[in-house]
Amino acid sequence: TRPGPRVPSRAPTVPLAARAALAAGEPAASTIGGDSGGEGGEGDDIEATSSSFAGDPDALQVVIDRWQDTYASSGLRVGVATPDRTWVAGPNGTIGSGSFDIESITKTVTASAVWLLVRDGLLTTDGPLPPVAALPELAGRDLTVRLLLEHRSGVPEYHFLDTPDETGEDPALVVVRAALAAEPAFAAGQGQDYSSTNALILGLVIEAVTGRTLDDVLWSTVLEPAGVGSLFVPVESSTAAPE
Repeated sequence: TRPGPRVPSRAPTVPLAARAALAAGEPAASTIGGDSGGEGGEGDDIEATSSSFAGDPDALQVVIDRWQDTYASSGLRVGVATPDRTWVAGPNGTIGSGSFDIESITKTVTASAVWLLVRDGLLTTDGPLPPVAALPELAGRDLTVRLLLEHRSGVPEYHFLDTPDETGEDPALVVVRAALAAEPAFAAGQGQDYSSTNALILGLVIEAVTGRTLDDVLWSTVLEPAGVGSLFVPVESSTAAPE
């Protein structure tokens, strides 16, 4: 059996004062991670200077290890390039091993498949969405491929909605149906708001017009031709993580 969805990465925050110093090119110390929580606590300050990383891979590795321990990131890799050398750091010294969720990069791959289907004449950017048999709620909403790609559909973010537990249906259908039943953020085309639901709808549309699973389309039209198909592994979906 495959493991359940991992906790999404939570990136450390850099205080505004430190951010301003770095933007000005000053090697001022920045406190990464938030309020101090005491020795060994989750809120420990991670002190680092912008200049220390430029010439000391070991210093970078120490910070990466602390971030991993503090924030339980599902995946963390940092690459540094200077005129003299290039190196990559990962948690506990790992570089090429391990796996982690690609999170919203899935949307980029889905959008690439959409544009290829537009090129092939299976989709149009500004015409009505093709029907999705299992989702009649899509009809009559003035939604288009372009509005979904540009996050101008008004369909709310499913993460913020109560959705049924596992029902035996495709989890994407379950959460999209809940989002379509909720109050829209705005009328289609009358605003812009980032919503993961847009990508789920596009995935369902891709399946409807191709008659193939989304995984099959993404691998065969985007990932494999790009030479990176072997780097990705499909995982089971749930209503908590339907992508």
